[in-house]
Amino acid sequence: MKSFRLRIVIAILFLSPLAARLGLQFYRYNTEVPEGFERLSFAAFSEKAMINDADNQRVNPAIHNLDGKRLFVKGYMYPEPNIEGLTSFIICKGNHDVGFGPTPNLSELIKVRMAKGSTANIQVGLLYVAGEFRIRNSTKFGNLEPAFELVATHFGPSKTSF
Repeated sequence: MKSFRLRIVIAILFLSPLAARLGLQFYRYNTEVPEGFERLSFAAFSEKAMINDADNQRVNPAIHNLDGKRLFVKGYMYPEPNIEGLTSFIICKGNHDVGFGPTPNLSELIKVRMAKGSTANIQVGLLYVAGEFRIRNSTKFGNLEPAFELVATHFGPSKTSF
């Protein structure tokens, strides 16, 4: 019986920090979106954002309902030649898109334009951006010119890993 109690105590001591970390992650996840903004899952968004017609990509009409909404999204900063004072940059869906691989799909990129008077510095790792979502003019996108834009009012390293 003593051995069983000892195992229970050891299990509780081991699991308590784990439970606390999970609880903290859950709390942060539920409170990280600024008031007035809606969370947008980059993964779910990128699956339906663009329609490929032969050699042409166009914005899925289902995405037009997001135009003008205040959204919160997480992603990874695409490498920039400058590291400080950025007025705009690109975020990618996953960190596998960042680096020396092939150019990411248009559905996996969002151009971030900082609100007037704000700048950003290069961030490594998962970051969050919140702002007004816009669909860009179709004559301007292709290669590393995303079809979508966020005019960012909030920006920083992600408080959670998901």
